[in-house]
Amino acid sequence: MGATEEDGMQDNGKKGPGFFRVDDRVMAQNLGDEMVLLDTRSECYFQLNESAAAMWEACLTASDEDAVLAALQTVYPDAPLDHLRNDLQVFVDDLVDQGLAERVEVA
Repeated sequence: MGATEEDGMQDNGKKGPGFFRVDDRVMAQNLGDEMVLLDTRSECYFQLNESAAAMWEACLTASDEDAVLAALQTVYPDAPLDHLRNDLQVFVDDLVDQGLAERVEVA
């Protein structure tokens, strides 16, 4: 089983410019408010809910963790910054634990 663009899955394209880098074997597909990730090596799918999908997108486009948090604050303006920071930490830790991403030290 492999995912192709014909299947609707797309290479994640962006690997993350700052503290977060997506493994090359991960493909992602946006499904409206949710997102699905496919680990092409293990052939496992991971479903991201709305908030996790927002974190994924922010991690791929922001230059560092502070920029990710700023992006998330625009999506969730009523959420306390400490909660967003904690949720982001848990999210990235989960991705790293699953082998889908790695943390990158920002110089």
